[in-house]
Order: sequence, then C-alpha cells, then structure tokens
Amino acid sequence: MTGASVDSVDNIRRELLLSAAEKGLDTIVKRLLDNGAAAEVIDSDGRTPLFFAAQRGHEAIMRLLLEAGADKDVRVGSGRTPLSWAAQWGNEAIVRLLLEAGADKDVRDGSGRTPLSWAAAWGNEAIVRLLLEAGADKDIKDG
Repeated sequence: MTGASVDSVDNIRRELLLSAAEKGLDTIVKRLLDNGAAAEVIDSDGRTPLFFAAQRGHEAIMRLLLEAGADKDVRVGSGRTPLSWAAQWGNEAIVRLLLEAGADKDVRDGSGRTPLSWAAAWGNEAIVRLLLEAGADKDIKDG
C-alpha cells in the first residue's frame, strides 16, 4: 500500500494556497489555512500568497492571510513589499488594510523606492494622501 508522504501533502497545500490566493478564491484559502496550510509559503520566484493577494487586490484573502500570521512586510525578489505593490496599482483598500496591520510605510525596495514614491510615480493621488496621513516620510529620496 502506498500513501502520500507528509512532504507531498505539504507541497500540494503550498501550491494550492499560492494559486488560490492569486486567483482570489477566498473560500479555498480559508479552508486550506484552517486545515494546516502555512500562510508563509514561497513559490520558486520568492512570492508568497500575501504578495499575490496584494498585487491582485484580493482584500478578503489579505485579511485571512494576515490573521493566519503572514508577514505584512514580506519582500519578493526585487525587495518589493505588498504595500509597495498596492501603492503602485492604486489599491486603496489593500493599502488601508496593510497600514492598519502596521506595514512599514517607509520600506525601501531593491532600487531604493518607497511605497510613497511608487504611488506618486503612478499618479495614485488617493494612495499618496493615505500614506502621508499615515506618516510616510515625504523627504526620503529614491535610491
């Protein structure tokens, strides 16, 4: 009799969680987390479920992952954080959620840019306003 090893079950959960977070399948993300999937899984490119949820604007999934202990300041390959992605793409709900969770509003990515500089460069006035109201340092210069 052959059975699935613990490693193969964990690999399946990891892949399912990453895919469900990217696609916005909040019910599946919740079920996976409730059944032992780790919120901090990383794909081969260094991306996490929180990264995918932030990039795609999946607020409900962001909440689930943060409640499950996902790192709000996780960095992906280029040093970008979920807050910098949400600021660039103008996702006000995600920016608010991350700021409420205590995300680092002045974090610099690999090129020295902050969430504020991403928001400003992409013309996201509402995000610029949110970040400034949250105390983002307007005097930080890009790298």
